[in-house]
Amino acid sequence: MAILNAVPAPLTSSTFAADLDLLGFLDVRLLADPGLPRPLFGDDAWDFSALADVPAYARIPTSIRADWSTIANPAWRLCAKEVGLALLQPRVGLERRLGHARRTATPPIALVQHVGRWLTWFTWLEAHGVKGLDDVTQAHCDAWLVERLVQTGRGAVGAEVRGLRCFADYAALLTADAYAVGFYPWPGRSAAEVAGYRRQGENTTPVIPDEVFGPLLAASLFLVGVAGPDVLAAAPSGGACRPHRRRVRASNGGSSDTWPASAPPDSRCPRSTSATSTTSVAGTSSTRLIRCTASTSASSNARSAPPSAPSAGRLDAC
Repeated sequence: MAILNAVPAPLTSSTFAADLDLLGFLDVRLLADPGLPRPLFGDDAWDFSALADVPAYARIPTSIRADWSTIANPAWRLCAKEVGLALLQPRVGLERRLGHARRTATPPIALVQHVGRWLTWFTWLEAHGVKGLDDVTQAHCDAWLVERLVQTGRGAVGAEVRGLRCFADYAALLTADAYAVGFYPWPGRSAAEVAGYRRQGENTTPVIPDEVFGPLLAASLFLVGVAGPDVLAAAPSGGACRPHRRRVRASNGGSSDTWPASAPPDSRCPRSTSATSTTSVAGTSSTRLIRCTASTSASSNARSAPPSAPSAGRLDAC
């Protein structure tokens, strides 16, 4: 005799085990706090609070917690979870040789946004009498697009187009439902083209002119390639000699750029061994460039102006 009002067995994925430890499955760094949640694939909510590489602004429940229970249809909820995990771990698509699978991992905070987009898509399908993903046609997609372009901006619609295409990109992974074989929404067109979104081209900020950018780049290369090693080499001894130098200035009124003759030799800052090296950088020795910088700083101090990085012309003249 048949059992009336039997509760249907929960759907299980044929791709991922319900007890799969998500954090162990993903290539992520974790915080050293054993009390933080360890979500499983079968959970109705994936809490990513234990991830170390989450921006501070995103450490709020609405940004790091994917709530699958908002998707009422259990078959679509399972499909969304399967696609979501494949987005988090691109190795899934690579191992199954899925041509449209993502090659880089989707950040968990972006997955949370995907859940909201998928919920919008599923809600629209239910409102228009679509019972399964295999019933979706291009006519449904076009009707949805017309409505969404009225409700939100083209950039947001482009992101939603990419989201609903995920169920075609990862159709081979889906257990309970999928688009019809061979169906792909708006084939041959990018998501931006579908949404009618056009990029603005160049930035509106003016380009830095060459007469400014040239000297800036030359000085930056000098600081990184030549002066930087000398500064790092002198750093350990700088703290020991700086207080004594200030005392000598206060008591003797000496120049800010020279040591008084009365200062004991062993109290002066030891010279960096790398400062006298002649390692060639872009065809110019370190010694010559350091000498040039010193003369530039001296002339700047003589004019009571703040020291500045050597210009390209000064470097060439050294």
